[in-house]
Amino acid sequence: MVPIYSGNGEGLGYSFDDFLRRFEVICREHKETGRAQAFAFILYDFYNDALRQALQLQGGFARLDRLTGHDVSVFYLNSSDLEIFEQFNEIFLYAFEIDNQYRLPLVVFFDFEDDDVKEVTIAELYEDHAAFSFNELFTIFQNRLQRMQQTQPPVKKRSKFWSILKSTGGKVADKALEVIFSKIAEKLTNGH
Repeated sequence: MVPIYSGNGEGLGYSFDDFLRRFEVICREHKETGRAQAFAFILYDFYNDALRQALQLQGGFARLDRLTGHDVSVFYLNSSDLEIFEQFNEIFLYAFEIDNQYRLPLVVFFDFEDDDVKEVTIAELYEDHAAFSFNELFTIFQNRLQRMQQTQPPVKKRSKFWSILKSTGGKVADKALEVIFSKIAEKLTNGH
């Protein structure tokens, strides 16, 4: 969970201006440092008290943060400024090309690769009571994480051979590669 503040921020998160200025850099850093595999925005309007309260429920922020962990960086605006809410939503609804068929509040899931947003999916939120709204949000993230786990390619394990070569130093590794490449070249020239 990554809050975005209309002021200078309050510890965790980013200021509104800094986030807008550095959005691509932030996403790239999260991926490169293993802080996230994917991303999400929780977009809601200023008057959506249920969702605002859901994000501030006792332990709600912590539960969502533990759930999403290093899998999804979840950005959301934490502000009491109506104008900032309107700007934030307008900017990101436009940037993600979200048309009028969707209404706020919603969760926008996306990936960030090659300095571009990819694979955008949207989940609308319907609950208008804080506790139910939190459960709905939690369930949406649970389902998304399950789908991510099902679609991830299996982790390739490195053979012990390469680990041993790497630990013995460059000269041994270089010599081993030289032998391997000469054997491959020999097989190619003999037609095997």
